[in-house]
Amino acid sequence: MNMLAHRSLGATGLSLSVLGFGSAPLGGMPGADEALAQATLRVAAEAGITHFDTAPLYGSGVAEDRLGRWLATTRSPLVLSTKTGCRLAPKAPQEIGEATPVQARRVMFRDYSPAGLRASFDASIERLGGRRAEILLAHDPDKITSEPKELLALLTSANQELAALKAEGMVAAIGIGTNRTETLEIALDAGAWDCFLLAGRFTLLEQERIAPLLSQCQARGIGFVAAAPFNSGLLAGGSTWNYAPAPEPQIAKRDQLQALTARHGVPLIAAALQYPLRHPGVTSVLTGMRSPKEVEQNLAALRTPIDDALWQDLFDAGLIEIF
Repeated sequence: MNMLAHRSLGATGLSLSVLGFGSAPLGGMPGADEALAQATLRVAAEAGITHFDTAPLYGSGVAEDRLGRWLATTRSPLVLSTKTGCRLAPKAPQEIGEATPVQARRVMFRDYSPAGLRASFDASIERLGGRRAEILLAHDPDKITSEPKELLALLTSANQELAALKAEGMVAAIGIGTNRTETLEIALDAGAWDCFLLAGRFTLLEQERIAPLLSQCQARGIGFVAAAPFNSGLLAGGSTWNYAPAPEPQIAKRDQLQALTARHGVPLIAAALQYPLRHPGVTSVLTGMRSPKEVEQNLAALRTPIDDALWQDLFDAGLIEIF
């Protein structure tokens, strides 16, 4: 096994590889790609990645199914995180044909009731082959409501149920997974959390309100995972931002970033992957991977030497904050 650097996840006692494996792409792969999914997970573990993240939402449980099948075959040391708040139910038999993919055989619905959060977690354990996750995250609570007072009440209730699961020894750490910085700001007043996962908001393209949030996390011993460092593709050679076609302002900023990184002989993907890790409050950077080749590309990007002069030039151009 190759070694990757590890960092402590806040005050949890858990240690994560600085590069984490996001399983969302595995949930969208066709059934015929099962062997590819298993090979991708195996290569990632052999390369030293120990943090694997999943959720019921990813492919309506398919990502958890695939991860569970791999977990049954490996003894690699790892820290597993999954999410709760999204439940799945089988469709009626008359709605399913022989060729219907697994992803389309299940109905997804959000349930943030205490019983619903627990039922979601129990179902995840089943799909993961009985393997309990060390980390349990309330997933996208802002999809229920984004109104601040309602969201605070929802998060307070969710925190109580997740804390009960932790007290029962079901998980080692509890937190929130979201792509809205505002949700985590509100969550700070909703109870004690062990970690936050924020997708797409701490990247080369975006750092708005990150500095004060991370300062609060550091002061409270909350671990922080910066997910989706490529903004769902735009910073890695793709054309999507925030899971949709990229608007012109983001494309223009991407082009500015790429011009400056190229001047320093650094691939944009390498700068994008390494940038969040410059902040001492960030435990790991988490990105989706769908093939061994993508695993290898991300590892190469992580290991690309980057001189401080690049970060200074990006800062001087008004493109990033320096931490």
